[in-house]
Amino acid sequence: MKKEDFAFSESKDCNPNRLIVDLSAIGKNVERLKQYLPPRMRMMAILKANAYGTNYAVLGNYLKEAGIDIVGAANLIEALFFKKIGIQQEIFILHTYPPEAAWVVENGFVVAVDDADLIEALQTEAKKQQKILKVHLKVETGMGRFGCTPKEAVELSSMIKQSDHLFLEGLSTHFSCADREEKEDFTYEQYTAFCKVLRLLRNEGIDPIYRHAANSSGAIRFDLPECNMVRIGLALYGIEPDQRSKELVALEPCLSLLSRIVKISTYEKGHPIGYGSTYMVQRDKEKIAVIPIGYFDGIHQQYREASFLIHGKKAPIVGKICMDYIMCDVTDIPEAKMGDEVLIFGKDSYGNEISPQFFADLGGCDVRQFICCLGPRIKRVLRSERRPVVSSAV
Repeated sequence: MKKEDFAFSESKDCNPNRLIVDLSAIGKNVERLKQYLPPRMRMMAILKANAYGTNYAVLGNYLKEAGIDIVGAANLIEALFFKKIGIQQEIFILHTYPPEAAWVVENGFVVAVDDADLIEALQTEAKKQQKILKVHLKVETGMGRFGCTPKEAVELSSMIKQSDHLFLEGLSTHFSCADREEKEDFTYEQYTAFCKVLRLLRNEGIDPIYRHAANSSGAIRFDLPECNMVRIGLALYGIEPDQRSKELVALEPCLSLLSRIVKISTYEKGHPIGYGSTYMVQRDKEKIAVIPIGYFDGIHQQYREASFLIHGKKAPIVGKICMDYIMCDVTDIPEAKMGDEVLIFGKDSYGNEISPQFFADLGGCDVRQFICCLGPRIKRVLRSERRPVVSSAV
């Protein structure tokens, strides 16, 4: 085999593992969500965890072109990185704490607050730096993670209102079960509690500009007339967060994970394959292909019942998944050879599709966890219709 046969024309390197991110599909998902959601609904793109395992920088700038004017970071470290790499939208920090106040104010991040200590620290720093900082008060309605109680919300809002250097731009909460059909009543209970807090604030003459509670599931599945902002993560990538959402909005899949065959060997019946000899060759002259991806790359041993696609045909995993390699049975794919492309999930050139959700379900794993845990050795390749390929490592 020639060197050029094994190289990837789109990446110009010898990395066999690539996560293809179709930016055009993400753009279509933004447009479809905008068309589906109520008019003038502001959309925050959640880019935490390296934009769900894809690429912060390229995706952030692409979303700006798609009309997204605010992005969400999990913490200060992510927010600082967003700024360093040139993301131009407003950056919202989902949680911070008092020792980080100086950095938050200095960089002009929008930040969620939920206690007096944090509010005082931000006020002190904003006064020192002679700036006005936008904050969103987060209310706890049933997530049990961050947020003030509804009773505390009025007092904390008044603290912010009295400050010359803090501006209460928003009120938020977080639905914990929006993707669970059997928990719909609980989601509405959360929303009712949120609306009650909003009424209490309005009675005090406080009316935040933005009110937000919903992630992708909540935004798609629930009618939330008091909310005018949503926080979209999973749906950006064309992954329906639940079956009902799939029925309501047709999203465009945008992620494909590909690898290459690096070795094919033929073994006699009874030959052991992999650690622990958990698989014994079942047929005479069984062809076993080695794929250079493993549990370090996020394909953990729990996915051992999965099959990959080679030349559009199923190649079942055999033996234990290793740290760096996976073995597949390609006996029924006689045309398989070293260097051939392997589809783990996504779309192939034969018109086949394996969704990330389907693959995650095989391992009993939440799809968010699955895609976020795809490892750093996998090359991220971002494509768009106008620009065929943009490559990036994690």
